[in-house]
Amino acid sequence: MCTKGVLLALAGRLEESLQLLRASGEIAREAGDLARAFQNLTYVQLFAGLADQALVAADEGLQVARRRGTMLFAGIGITEHQAEALVRVGRWDDALALLDAFPYDALEGATLVSFAAPRFDVFLRRGDLDAAARTLAPAVEQAAAMDDAQFGANTRIRAAQLALAAGHLDDARAHISAALAISDRCDDMIYAPKACSVGISAEASCPAPNLRTVEALTARLSAIEAMARSFGGRLLAEPAAFAAMAWAGARELAGGPQPEAWQAATTAWHHCGDKYWTAVCKFKTADAVLRAKGDRSVAARIAAEALAAARSLGAAPLAADLEVLIRRGRLMARPAPVDPLRRLGLTEREAEVLDLLAGGRTNRQIGDALFISDKTVSVHVTNLLRKLGVESRTEAAEMSRRLH
Repeated sequence: MCTKGVLLALAGRLEESLQLLRASGEIAREAGDLARAFQNLTYVQLFAGLADQALVAADEGLQVARRRGTMLFAGIGITEHQAEALVRVGRWDDALALLDAFPYDALEGATLVSFAAPRFDVFLRRGDLDAAARTLAPAVEQAAAMDDAQFGANTRIRAAQLALAAGHLDDARAHISAALAISDRCDDMIYAPKACSVGISAEASCPAPNLRTVEALTARLSAIEAMARSFGGRLLAEPAAFAAMAWAGARELAGGPQPEAWQAATTAWHHCGDKYWTAVCKFKTADAVLRAKGDRSVAARIAAEALAAARSLGAAPLAADLEVLIRRGRLMARPAPVDPLRRLGLTEREAEVLDLLAGGRTNRQIGDALFISDKTVSVHVTNLLRKLGVESRTEAAEMSRRLH
């Protein structure tokens, strides 16, 4: 029943999938295999654009795994899904703290590949290519023998993203080709749209894009969408959002600026609750509006929103691109003044912890307020003390009051 629920999701039949998964959860509650039910449910919720629901389900699933002593079995899978959800909603430091509780260097096989994914995403988006490469290297080695979409294709897509960020376009093309070859054999509708999107981005980055490659990727995308319809469903929200990005990029290469297509991609990602990709598509939308000689005030507003989000996330490369766009376009809207705590390098979550700490709350009280563990709070406190250059909570509280 649980397996059928996942397969229905992979076929794009979400409502039927969630009904089965929830029903199987009730059966599992009686049979004592509840952790596995949560593992499958959170997997589907991630790709259905339900990251907030995945966080709640993962938290309940981990409580079950801890009570039953299965953290090193089902608990690992649920933890990885929780970390993926945290990345999507923009809580990157919380995701890393969650994953760091496990001995990453001791992991192997599919578990290592799974744990590498959210860590890699955070490092890449923050512009730390060295850390991203170190994280991905053992996963690529493990995934080399994996001929499935979830591990084999997905890891190759991330290798393409890293190659693209490093300017190695031929390597990016090769990784996308390998990923799609695997996806073709698996009738994959979850990861292939992302592969198409990254592949089209690689062509857009080339001085001389290969339009035949772009045509092949859009044909592949059309086939994926048709496959979902043939199963009586449609692409899940996250693959559909990557498809929207792919179509926008392809249409730009064929016919110039496409602000409406990029706005559609922005809406798709906003529906998924993914803060990073929403900001990326807002950047693309503002850029397209400018190049199309559209309403500059609209471009200014969208660019300012995207820049605020990028800075809040700590997505340095995206923020730098937006700053260049705002300067180049001489947009009237200027970025909002940076909070003094942000200037000192504190993330949004660390600033929230500091505010509560300054109010005299204990780690446990802070954790309860922010729905995070005491250990995660401790990590944030250690980091913010270092960034503020102080040695105690009292000094940090006093600095917070002065800065505000």
